[in-house]
Amino acid sequence: MATREAKLIAYLHEKTGLPVSNTKEAGRTSEEYILVQRTNGSRVNKIDSRTYAIQSISSISKLRAAKIDETVVEAMELYENEPYISKCGLNSDYDFTDANTKEFRYQSVYDIVYF
Repeated sequence: MATREAKLIAYLHEKTGLPVSNTKEAGRTSEEYILVQRTNGSRVNKIDSRTYAIQSISSISKLRAAKIDETVVEAMELYENEPYISKCGLNSDYDFTDANTKEFRYQSVYDIVYF
């Protein structure tokens, strides 16, 4: 796992108290968790930027998934105050429920620029 990704995962776990991972594990026992997936990245003039999709997942209810998403959004608003972050902006935030698995999900996408 990349150091920047590991820091983001640790940060979200600290702020939400929920399990946070970058892989969807088979046989997961937690009914609620957060999944972090890097969707893009670039380096221009030695400045790194990454795009992450953060899924707030609940098998309990859609309302619970929405509440987890709100907690994630609030935490990420403060992420740019971390010493290694230059900018953290919300790109999009939407219902991402999986009808096949009946897993309630919301997904927020963030563009992050690093020092």
